[in-house]
Amino acid sequence: MCPHFEGPEDAPTAADMFAGCGGMTWGLMNGGFRVVAAWEKADMPRVTYHQHHCEANNIALHSDATDVDATKLPEDLDLLAGGPPCKGFSSAQGETNSDDPRNQLAFSMIEWAAAVEPKLVLIVTGLYHSHRDTLDELTDALSDVGYQVGLLNLNAVNYGVPQTRKRLFILGVRDDITPPDQWEPPRVCNEGV
Repeated sequence: MCPHFEGPEDAPTAADMFAGCGGMTWGLMNGGFRVVAAWEKADMPRVTYHQHHCEANNIALHSDATDVDATKLPEDLDLLAGGPPCKGFSSAQGETNSDDPRNQLAFSMIEWAAAVEPKLVLIVTGLYHSHRDTLDELTDALSDVGYQVGLLNLNAVNYGVPQTRKRLFILGVRDDITPPDQWEPPRVCNEGV
């Protein structure tokens, strides 16, 4: 079944970078966003994304998220969201690899933020405080292009997902917008805490 966005025409707009098969797009649509464009380079996830999202929702699907081109997004984009690959930061397979070139992909989202100036930026990553230098570099870069930055360590098990999946959410609120009083969303499930 292909999800279809049924929100109002004036719904907030979003772009999904490093979209994979479309999990973030699905979540954004369920959260009331109209996803207008997505980027995914890998062939199989790209085909899946297209079949599940593009035709039913008129989403423009592009390939390489590191190819920054502001003309591919509306000037008044509300949210730039993405989950760049974080395998180089992950210790799930043993040692982390700080030299993994994929570790730099999150920085392309900063380039997009500078080019498009969305109201909000969301970067979801497996980058943790154990990689403090890279995290500081990323948050400083987001701040330097005009965003107030908040960090949230969230575990999917606390939000109704039947698995422990810890992720760092890097949130950027454009400097001309008042940031929220509370950054962390309320938990909907307390199992596995």
